[in-house]
Amino acid sequence: MIIGAAIAIVRMGQSPADEVAYLPGYLEIATGLRTCPDTVMALAFGKSYEADFSGGGVAGGSFAAYNFGFIRFSTSEETLSGQSVWHVHWTGRTISHHGTNRFLLDAATDYWVEKSGKILRETASKVSYFGASEATCDYFSDHLELSRKINGKSSSQSIFPAPSMMDQLNDQFKPMLVDGKIVQREKTFALLDLYSGGFAMRSARIGGTFEAKEFDQKFHGHQVVIEFDRYRQSASISDDNDLVRVDLQNGRSIEMMRLPDNREKDSSFVKGHG
Repeated sequence: MIIGAAIAIVRMGQSPADEVAYLPGYLEIATGLRTCPDTVMALAFGKSYEADFSGGGVAGGSFAAYNFGFIRFSTSEETLSGQSVWHVHWTGRTISHHGTNRFLLDAATDYWVEKSGKILRETASKVSYFGASEATCDYFSDHLELSRKINGKSSSQSIFPAPSMMDQLNDQFKPMLVDGKIVQREKTFALLDLYSGGFAMRSARIGGTFEAKEFDQKFHGHQVVIEFDRYRQSASISDDNDLVRVDLQNGRSIEMMRLPDNREKDSSFVKGHG
C-alpha cells in the first residue's frame, strides 16, 4: 500500500498520532481507470501462534483473527470544466489498537483524471482523535497549485516539478493489465503527499499468476507486487478486473466482503472475522 496520496500504511511502532488509515488504489495502479462500482473490502488480521514448550510446561498454540477496518472505492464518469473525466473515490477506516485502546482513523482521496490519463485535480482528507486535515491540488501542465488546512491552520504553495516528475505522477494510472493481458510488466510512478508537498516514488511489477475461490466463485489472474521503502505488498487482480485480495505484512490483508456486482449471487452474505 502506498503512503500519502494513494494507499496509506499503518507503520508498526509509530505513535497513534503518526498513523494514517489504509486506502485503496491497487486495482487502479494495475488496470488503469475504468468504471468501477462502489466496492467495500475488509482489513483483516490473522496469525498463528505455535505452542510454547519452555518453562517446564506447555502453552497450547492458537490462532487470532479479526477485522480492523475497511476500504471502499469506486470510479465513475463525471464532467469537470466541460469535459468528461474519471472521478476516482477512495475512502478507508482503520481501527488502530494500542494496548486496550482503540483509535478510529478515517481518510479519503479523490482524483479527477482526463480520459487520456492526465490528472487534473486531487483532494485528500483525514480525521482521527488527534485532529483533522484536508487538502486540494490542481494539476497544470507544468506545475501544481496546492492548498491545505491541517488542524485548523491553512497554507498554500505552488510546486514546479521537473517534466519527468509530472509524467511519473500520471503513470500511477497507466495500465499494466488490460482484461487479464499484460501490457506493461513493470513501472515506476510518483505520488504527491498533499499534506507535506513532497513526492514519493513507488514501483509495481507483475508477479506470478493466482487461482482463488471466494464465496464458491473461482477467480484467476495475476499478482501485482508493489514495493516502496522496506514494504512489499501483493495484490491479486483477476482477469475480469476484480481486486480479489491484497497480502500486506505482519499478518494483515485486504479481503473481499462480498462478490463483485457482476458475480453476485447472494448480496446478503457478508464475510467477517468475529
